[in-house]
Amino acid sequence: MTHKFEAGFTLVELLVGIAIISIGAASAIPSLYKQFQQRSVDSYTQKLESGLNQIKANMISRQSSCVIRFPPQATQEPGVAPSQLDNLIINEEAKADEEAECPKPSNMKEGWTMASTKMRMIAIRNTQTDSEEENIRIMIQPEAIAFNTVGGVARPSLAFSNKPLVVRIRSLALGDNGLERCLYMHPTTGEITSGTWNGSDFTTGECSIST
Repeated sequence: MTHKFEAGFTLVELLVGIAIISIGAASAIPSLYKQFQQRSVDSYTQKLESGLNQIKANMISRQSSCVIRFPPQATQEPGVAPSQLDNLIINEEAKADEEAECPKPSNMKEGWTMASTKMRMIAIRNTQTDSEEENIRIMIQPEAIAFNTVGGVARPSLAFSNKPLVVRIRSLALGDNGLERCLYMHPTTGEITSGTWNGSDFTTGECSIST
């Protein structure tokens, strides 16, 4: 007597397999979403750090003090969207009864002139994605800061504040479930470091520097 075996799965086995896959996907999707949003915050933080370093390099060529005035909304909840920093204008021409916020670069030497590179927080404009624009918010303190050049080092000026420049970057979608990143610019040395923000506000919180 011979037996005939048929290869394949029964309907019950297929349903059980589908159920297991669905449960696994349901548990993985929130984790993947959180990772995606956090990477977006981390990436934008790197953009801002690069932009600040470019401002420092640009400012050194001007051999003078430059003032950056951030949007007033950036000092309070919920902060500003990336486009508001992307469109930040630092005036090189004096307005009526005012001084230019930042003078044009000085001549390097006779016959050579440093080209005027517009100062901005993001090195290349309009590089933020739609997701970054909708999800990322930035808070900054103080509202205005002056850079000066001392010994070839660009640093925040104590004439405006004895506080460091602190920039906080966070995800609206993640809220308290995500890591809020920060940039800290030392008021004496001009050194820029990045880290994670701990605390609810600028007064009680601090930027824990990454190691």
